[in-house]
Amino acid sequence: MLDELAAIAIFADGRPFNLFESKRMRILLSKLNTAWQPPSRRRVQQLLAPTYSQYHNQVQAILDQAEHINVIFDASDNITSHRIINISIQVANGTAFYWKTFDTGQIQHTAEHYIDLLYPELEIICKGNFLRINSFCTDTDSVMRKAHVHLAARKEFQHCFFSLCDSHGLQLLIKDILELPFFEEAFKNATLIVTFFKKSKLQLARLREAQKAAWGHHKAFLSAVITRWGSQFNALQSVLRCKEPLQAYARRPDVRAELASGSLELLPKVLESVNNPHFWIRLETVLAIIKPVNSRQRASEADRAHIGHVIPRWLEIKAEWKALDESQQHQDVNFSELYSVWLNRMDKQTYDIHYAGFALRPDTVGTKLEEQLMMKVLQFFKSAVNPADYINIVREFNHFRAQSGGRFAAGGLVYSKEWTPLDAWMLLDNQGSKLAALAVRIFGTIANSVPSERSFSAVNFLHSKARNRLTPANADKLAFIYMNERVLERITQSQNQPLDHRNDHSTVVSWEDLTEDGWLTLEDTYMEIHCASNVEVDAVVGEFTHQPASDGEETVVDTLEVQDGSESEGAGEKLT
Repeated sequence: MLDELAAIAIFADGRPFNLFESKRMRILLSKLNTAWQPPSRRRVQQLLAPTYSQYHNQVQAILDQAEHINVIFDASDNITSHRIINISIQVANGTAFYWKTFDTGQIQHTAEHYIDLLYPELEIICKGNFLRINSFCTDTDSVMRKAHVHLAARKEFQHCFFSLCDSHGLQLLIKDILELPFFEEAFKNATLIVTFFKKSKLQLARLREAQKAAWGHHKAFLSAVITRWGSQFNALQSVLRCKEPLQAYARRPDVRAELASGSLELLPKVLESVNNPHFWIRLETVLAIIKPVNSRQRASEADRAHIGHVIPRWLEIKAEWKALDESQQHQDVNFSELYSVWLNRMDKQTYDIHYAGFALRPDTVGTKLEEQLMMKVLQFFKSAVNPADYINIVREFNHFRAQSGGRFAAGGLVYSKEWTPLDAWMLLDNQGSKLAALAVRIFGTIANSVPSERSFSAVNFLHSKARNRLTPANADKLAFIYMNERVLERITQSQNQPLDHRNDHSTVVSWEDLTEDGWLTLEDTYMEIHCASNVEVDAVVGEFTHQPASDGEETVVDTLEVQDGSESEGAGEKLT
């Protein structure tokens, strides 16, 4: 019994298998229990398979009880350059579980091969009842988009919904913005500053001295990585916060002497930016434009970030930009160009289901839908329901939008601000509404691939360079235990002891009643993932206009990574 508990402690915390083999550890354990011989590395390895089976059975039992599930999958490489695919499963409207990561070997990563690889696992998960699969969610690359088309063409999955990861889409919006000339120049100059101090340890020491004089401590620059969500915003912010120490550094006599000597190639360009007041003004402007995207991106990472949140998030971004535009605080920004970039990216990142999710939110009624948006909603209805139900569903939809009569009477419970969109439609679903049955599925469709991204980070943490002999199969078992231990703990706590979480009105609410903010806090605590805990997403009903289209000391330049792949100092909202 003790051996099994010791093994679980190792697996669930990602500890090395030889944890109990050191001399000092054995001395300690012998003092605690002289009769127990701690398990060896080999013994721990032998316990991996049965422990995995134990956890697998628990997860399977929970999935078996769920009426609908969402499938999230993605592809990547591991530490030993094996090409792998991850599958994560979310109980619709609930928790996401790690399911499997497997080596694809010599199989080419095409849309067709993805489906062939996924199919056997989906059969196991659903036990052959594919109608239980509510949706598929992936990242935004072209192969995954093609996989959506191929899945939808198969009879088993014709009922399924498909969504792209909104967090990826918002990251691509940031990339699009930073490619505009005004923003690109500021971003390159800020990145050059980070690169310069990363390469020159002497200059880094001098900057540290300036930081200590200004703040009494050191702070790190954060590196921008295009694939790491939020890193661009945090990289720029880390440069801006260091304005005073950087300017003090630029005034140092030894720095001025090195500038005159020409011994450092990048120093003139760095000092040109640091000493230029227009650089700092532009940097503040870039951050002001990116900040609305960054905050929505962080909110988009929540486990329950469903389809209904996507369009409101994008509209909120544009609404904040419009406020900046009308204030004329950033007159150097071409907002017309910015709106065009926003619209083009939103068009690429959204399907018709996203607009249906927006139109079915009770907090958007009473506002006329633009014709283009309405056409997308009707097109989704036509593709998602039986022809015999189409007219009735459209009729119900019209009554819902107009708040006219019957179950859709103005002031009815479905429109109460105390209800979430899902709660409202579940109420009507119980009354036999065809539209409500569809809406429940829509609001149960996840809109991010965070579970797969998180899983890749867990695999990379467990399958590190120090453990590069670990096979992909054993790494998968370890990741299954490591990830799902935390999920199962959350479920146990929700059943035994409600989470003491307070909403904006300081009212204690239970675990089951958490808002999206609460879910982000819960993720921060239990999943060890850095998410925003103070961003609440509210629907903004705006104008929709369609136009053509490492371990060790932290340094000033270190991008420290913890076991989940997120960066220190608040960077790296995302994994891989």
